[in-house]
Amino acid sequence: MLAPPNWPAGDLIPTYFPGAEPRIANAGVVNAATLRPGPVVAGSAVTVFGFNLAGQPVRGNGTLVEPLRSGSDQVTVQVPLSAKGVTRYE
Repeated sequence: MLAPPNWPAGDLIPTYFPGAEPRIANAGVVNAATLRPGPVVAGSAVTVFGFNLAGQPVRGNGTLVEPLRSGSDQVTVQVPLSAKGVTRYE
């Protein structure tokens, strides 16, 4: 078996497959009903897309929010009723 002539040095797996730490995708917080980014109202649901999210705590403006649905690549949560203005999710 021949090796590719210009095989890159180093391990490429971490480049294409994220590590164990959870990450939210760019523009990964969307309205759960429309799956579009943009403003949502308090009490509505948002879906957070990313990597390794299953079982991870989700906070909206620092307040722990209970997931409505959780998977390895997405978590759906309710926007806290106390949310006003821009809500930051982590």
